[in-house]
Amino acid sequence: MGEMPPRCILFAPFLYEERAIGVVELGSFTEFTPAQTQFLEKALENIGIAFMTAQARARVNELYAKRASSPKVAGAGRRIAFHQRRT
Repeated sequence: MGEMPPRCILFAPFLYEERAIGVVELGSFTEFTPAQTQFLEKALENIGIAFMTAQARARVNELYAKRASSPKVAGAGRRIAFHQRRT
């Protein structure tokens, strides 16, 4: 927005399973139209889902990295693979 402050500021929470998980802040030089606020409401539903999906994926990757770096688990995986080849 540069050096000019916005005329209108809109704060809107995004939810996941009826729980607020974040807030979107939008600034504008003009008032938000009903169509714009309706669009934002619909978009916020998808933002909440995408945000939680990204967090879950990051957690899965973190757990996978921990498991893959564990010597005990890595050895067990090789034994299972070896056993499966022999049968």
